[in-house]
Amino acid sequence: MNRKRLFAALLALPVLAVVGFLTLEYLTSDAATRLAFQIRNQSFLLRMSSQPARTFTHSPASWPNGVSSDYRIEIKEGSRPAYPGQRSIGVARNLTEPTWYATSYHIGDRCSVIGDQ
Repeated sequence: MNRKRLFAALLALPVLAVVGFLTLEYLTSDAATRLAFQIRNQSFLLRMSSQPARTFTHSPASWPNGVSSDYRIEIKEGSRPAYPGQRSIGVARNLTEPTWYATSYHIGDRCSVIGDQ
């Protein structure tokens, strides 16, 4: 293999690793956790942009473990939070039933978008 191809292959490895990681995140999560991942990613992009705000659209996937029609999102403090203001993310499969999917993924790093304000 010539040096240019070897160099190109070495540059591609980190990109492939990130794509593989994001694919694994998607395949092993549910609707609430994927929303938390998107908020995490958008929070990172907001910090990198130096802008005061960022708007994004969340389009839930029905597979795997998702919603396929109207849905509802709840971001609320649980009944026994580990610290004041700790919130969880819940996703309901329609507009009237209780949340079906829930996550506290974002609590590990105390994401500033959802956590402490």
